[in-house]
Amino acid sequence: QNIHDLLAAEESQNFDAIYSYFSPSMEQYWDISYPTREELETRYNDTWQKSSDAKHYNTEIEKINEKMYVLKGTFQYFSFKKQETRTLPIRTFFQFDENGKIVITKDYR
Repeated sequence: QNIHDLLAAEESQNFDAIYSYFSPSMEQYWDISYPTREELETRYNDTWQKSSDAKHYNTEIEKINEKMYVLKGTFQYFSFKKQETRTLPIRTFFQFDENGKIVITKDYR
């Protein structure tokens, strides 16, 4: 359920809500190792300045074990630079800590 709630927070562009799903001791957020709150907020704000109308479709969550999951689906957004709607397949890996907070988020290929 946390992953679905995180996606909803991302789509509403509410960083405080988004950050509530992450552990303060995050190990990896995509290409950032041990990101700080400020680094995460900067990454989200940069993304929001480059695109709009981000939505996740056809999402399926595969459980690897009690703390690891893979989100599969489609991500769609409007690119300001290309002036077009882009649609991409996604496979995102999430690892949670003992408190149910995300410690690792990365591409899963």
